[in-house]
Formats: sequence, structure tokens, C-alpha cells
Amino acid sequence: MPLDLASFRQQLLTALQTARSRWPASNLYLLYAPGFDDPLGLAQGNEAPQRTTALVPWAQGAGYDEPHFPRIIEFDCRRVAAFLLETDPAFDDPLLEDSIAHAHRALSSPWPEPGGEDLGRSVCGWLASPDSAATIAGRFTRASQRLDAAQDRRYWLRWHSPQAMALMWPQMTTAQRLSLLGEQLTWLAFDAAGHLAEFSSPSADEAGEADSDASSGAAPLSITRPQWTAVHHLGVVNHLVDAWREQRGAPLPHDATEAVYRQALRAEAHGLDGRDVQVFVLTALELRHGFEADTGFLRAVDGAARNPGTLADRIDELPPEFWRRYGPRP
Repeated sequence: MPLDLASFRQQLLTALQTARSRWPASNLYLLYAPGFDDPLGLAQGNEAPQRTTALVPWAQGAGYDEPHFPRIIEFDCRRVAAFLLETDPAFDDPLLEDSIAHAHRALSSPWPEPGGEDLGRSVCGWLASPDSAATIAGRFTRASQRLDAAQDRRYWLRWHSPQAMALMWPQMTTAQRLSLLGEQLTWLAFDAAGHLAEFSSPSADEAGEADSDASSGAAPLSITRPQWTAVHHLGVVNHLVDAWREQRGAPLPHDATEAVYRQALRAEAHGLDGRDVQVFVLTALELRHGFEADTGFLRAVDGAARNPGTLADRIDELPPEFWRRYGPRP
């Protein structure tokens, strides 16, 4: 479960104020993916026409059309409710409060099954940048269609999804981050574990090492083979993070997404698939170091690889000494 709404809200507002102070001329934006349900009523022609909005047509021609595209919407109460202006046009915009409340509700709901449409997490985060909405949207759009040379297949990548970024961000180079975010942008969002994550443009020193095309966002965002592996695991990783949170009933560590991904790769290396992958991952995440080499555990995993769907039963048959030695963690 995420923080209570008041704490959740204050954490985000403080982070937004800090992000804006990095570039004082920054505007604040909502990164919103309405999907097919549009919970905030900002698609289907419902948004106030006076709002500054830029579309991210990331999957044009793949079953999505304009009402369902992600969009970048500027917060500015002077355009929609000038009477609310008290201290700051962006922070006084009622849409900011609506987006925070919706994000909090969505994080209290489970993820859909792998492959299902994520209708509940349309609020993809909040941006602080002096760049225009159109400029930011252009970078996300250019990054979205990539060719996986190993599979000789083109994919539409959800760079606008904070759950995708939580997995990809640690692997991204300075040039890749510049290509996606430009030189002056902070993106704040809640990841699948419910933690506030920050994805920011590299510092001036870091950016100096990248070429000018990457800084402007004009360079293509090339993806390495290990990164493609992460892309192809994104759905199952997000599902397992949510399953882990439900199983634990307590906050997950900040590296939850990376930890789940590592165990998922380990499960596949053992030849597991389907339900057995979930059983392996959710068991492994709660065990102490060293269980991986235990002969009884390895026999259980090997047996499940030869007889799919049996790992849960085989783990239940492990002797009490295994559990005394390896876990679960207190």
C-alpha cells in the first residue's frame, strides 16, 4: 500500500518544488496516458481547449488513435480557473490535485494479468522543464519505435510508462537519457512498488560527454541487446512486483523492480516457465543468501523444469532444515 494520501501528496509536491528550483524557468506538466478509460476525462475531446497539450503518438497504426495517445499537459490555473490563483499558476491548478489523488488510488489497486491492458495507472508522472510540451512529446515519440535486430521486428516502446522506466533507467547511458529527456527535465513518478522515482536529465558535466545530437533529442535512442532483454520482460516483471507487494503486505525495497528482474532471469535460466517462474521469483525474494546452491532446492527446480507446473508442490516438500537455514527473511 502507498503512503496515506496526505503524506503521498506532500512527498510529491516537495519533490516538484525541488525539481523546479533546478531550472527556475520551468513549467510543470502532467504526463498522462488515458488508455481506453480516460479516468481524468482529458481525452475524447473533453480537455479544456485552453490547456497547452501535446500528444505522444507512440503507437500510431498499432490499434491506438488520438484519443488514446499519451499526452503532456501543462499545469496553469490561469487558463482554466484563474480565480484559484493564490500563489503559483501550476501548483494552484486543480488538475494537479486530481492527478495526485488518482495516482494514489491506482497504486492501491493490483496490476492486471500479464498482457492485460493497464487501465488503472494513467497518471504516468509529473514533469518539470523549461522545454515546451511539444518539444518533450517529440522526444518521447521519436524514442518509441525501435527495431529489435535480433528478432527483425519493430516494437512500440512505452517510454512514457514509469514502470518501464524503473526497469530501464539503471541500464541507460548518458546519451540515451539525453536523447529521451533532453538537457533540462525532471520526471517524477511512482513505480510499480509504490516508491517515488526521479528520472532527470544528466548534469552538465555528464552531458558534456555526450554528442550534441543526443542532447537535443535528435539522435535515435539505440537499445543494446541486454536492454532488449529487459524490454521483453517488462510485463512479467511488473506483474511480479505487484504480486510480491501483495504477498509481503508491507513496503517493498527501493530496488524491488531490479530484484524481481534478476530472479526472473535466474528462473528462466533454470528452464522454468509459466506459473513456475512466479513461484520461483516470489520464493527467492524472501530467502537468505545461499539458497541458490542448496542441493534440495536445485533438485526441486530441476524437477519442475522437467515437469512444468509442479514447483510449488516441490518447494512445499523441502525439509524444515532448509527453511531454518535460508528463510524467509524476518
